[in-house]
Amino acid sequence: MPEERGSTRVWVYARQFYIVDPDLGTDQAPDIADAGNGLIAVGEDGASVLTGLTLGPVEVIVTTHTSEPPPHDGDWDEVVETSFTSTTGSALVTSWEDGEAEDLPDLAAAGPGSYRLRVHTRGRDEGRAKDSLGPDDATVEAYVIQVWPAPATGERIIRQTDQAGTEWRQLQKINGSAAPGGGPVRAAVLLAAHVTDRPGGCDDAALLARAGGQPRRSVDCVAA
Repeated sequence: MPEERGSTRVWVYARQFYIVDPDLGTDQAPDIADAGNGLIAVGEDGASVLTGLTLGPVEVIVTTHTSEPPPHDGDWDEVVETSFTSTTGSALVTSWEDGEAEDLPDLAAAGPGSYRLRVHTRGRDEGRAKDSLGPDDATVEAYVIQVWPAPATGERIIRQTDQAGTEWRQLQKINGSAAPGGGPVRAAVLLAAHVTDRPGGCDDAALLARAGGQPRRSVDCVAA
């Protein structure tokens, strides 16, 4: 399998983008509420990446490798490594609104099997403060996803320093098991809780209630 690299802007909706087989769609992606590490939730044939922006573009780089590479150069706020299984041999970075990012390589480059994903991010706190960006605005968040074939093993936390991740981990611990309904409703509760103390947060609640590829119910929000 050749090593590949791609870079592009990915449109974020409801504070997430996905890694999925496009034939299965974003419904295959796991509930973002399960991102207990504050960055990525992983399931079979799907992953969801938590962003700071509610809506707008982020910069994403994907590099595929034949064996484990060193972490990507640069100053990163958060870095998490986890295992991912592709049963179909296709796993593409995908936006709920725009579909698959065609300029990025397939993360399941070696076909069906088990892979390691190492996700790096920076700028989520600035993205959360801005809340949304237009299609032509400069990006403030960046992500690098390194992937290579490897047997499944436990999650590895390399770095956790941003406020967006810290607050998400706290909310997940407090509300994750107790939020009513489970699944996308649980994600909606966490996402809605995470828009307090910033302008327009209550207006975003309906957007934030959408998780897992389908429009969901509205969430009431009381301004702080």
